[in-house]
Amino acid sequence: MTLQHRRCHCFMTVIILSSCLRNNSCSKILAIFSTPAKSHQVIFDTILVELSERGHDLTVVTQFPETLENYERIKVISIKGTFKYNTTIEQIYEMSANSYRRTNLNFIDQYNLVNDIFYHENMKPIWNMETKYDLVLTEMFMTDAFLVIPYLYKTPHISLASAVLHPQHSERLGLPDNPSYIPTFVSAATDIMSFVERFENALVSLYTKWYYEYVSHSISNEIIRKKFPNKRIPKIQDLLNNCSLVLTNTHYTINSARPLPPNVVEIGGVHLKTPKKLNGDFEKFLNDSKDGVIYFSMGSILKTSSFPPEKFKAFLDAFAKIPQRILWKIEDESLLRGYKNIRAAAWMPQRDIFGKPQTSLNYSKTEVLTFFGPRTPFTIGTVGEFFKENSKE
Repeated sequence: MTLQHRRCHCFMTVIILSSCLRNNSCSKILAIFSTPAKSHQVIFDTILVELSERGHDLTVVTQFPETLENYERIKVISIKGTFKYNTTIEQIYEMSANSYRRTNLNFIDQYNLVNDIFYHENMKPIWNMETKYDLVLTEMFMTDAFLVIPYLYKTPHISLASAVLHPQHSERLGLPDNPSYIPTFVSAATDIMSFVERFENALVSLYTKWYYEYVSHSISNEIIRKKFPNKRIPKIQDLLNNCSLVLTNTHYTINSARPLPPNVVEIGGVHLKTPKKLNGDFEKFLNDSKDGVIYFSMGSILKTSSFPPEKFKAFLDAFAKIPQRILWKIEDESLLRGYKNIRAAAWMPQRDIFGKPQTSLNYSKTEVLTFFGPRTPFTIGTVGEFFKENSKE
């Protein structure tokens, strides 16, 4: 996908969003993105900024207020620190062996998060309905209780999915969902499955839908009922049907191909931009790397500090034996102090690093939509793709 195509893609995304607004003048948009994972926020920020630059006024509820604070037409409501993932490497290995446990933990974490945000001090203006909005944007990631907001405001509603759609989304969106060739997000399968894999994938899909219908919906309804005890609000099963459009951060050339109805639009790659020039420190590190650079990151959810000492040492020993230099994104830089071939930092300009020819290998968390030119990806994921890799061992 060329830069010109990406710009066209972003333009079409905004056109689609704008078509849901009541008129072509400045509109007021409320966006609620609650998941405390930076990788989810990247795609949302791109769309929000583009909408603001086209003259719309936005109020954004987010875990990452710093990325949107300097835009004149964006009012940020910070819920930063409401909930933090403390995923350890042991939990990842435990979940990799059990698709059902992965489903349970994902839902439990997300609904604890949603409940905390409902009672966050900064959410009072939203519940008091101090501003009238023309459109509500929400994230489609186990946060269905927030669907009460477009109902209360009586506005059109658009959902954004930062990753592949889940089995439970099929009924509400009218998606064909055949487990014989459509893998679930927690499954170890690809779209090419053996009979046993198809059978396992079908069981996981059915279990996910059952859990969602009989556990998740009950939790969402309870959260809403406690917040609005004196209001007659439809059950979440009915609120689910009021979504006008879903924009999903997938692309048929990368993710498994599947049939989609007109109300589901793939926008994968819309967040990609021309790489910027790196600052002096990173630029010098890459330029001095005659044999190339390996980018290593566990993302924002899995903390490197949770690695058992022997696992952490295994990475260090392996990196010491190769000629390439290492850019290691790690939350505690002191853990890597003294290693000459490793440049550690808590934050790195990832996309700009990927745009450099010296970057020869990306070992990170499922960043399949952030490559520029030929790179050797070795991607893992803390939810789905990680399990695919481990299931092969």
